Amino acid sequence: MCLWPDAVEKLLGDKEALPNLTPTWDKRYLALDGGRARFAEKKLPLGAVYLLGERAMDERAPRIENISPREALLELVQNTYMNALLTKEQRAAELNY
Repeated sequence: MCLWPDAVEKLLGDKEALPNLTPTWDKRYLALDGGRARFAEKKLPLGAVYLLGERAMDERAPRIENISPREALLELVQNTYMNALLTKEQRAAELNY
């Protein structure tokens, strides 16, 4: 899985916790080989999607907040791969998968 350093920091507490994908790009690599993470062995229904926010150091943290379906769709689309290259039809097919 490819992650930006800020996502690595939110997940693991240190943006340097994962290796760079390449020496010339700041994106990080999380192997899904069973070491730190792995894929599920079979297809399962999606129960929830969590969007990671800024790390908070108050007594309410961590917390889960609902967002509107519109906000959720915009967040998902902004965080998908190759946004500039997909047509409307390809985007619809991607989200319908």
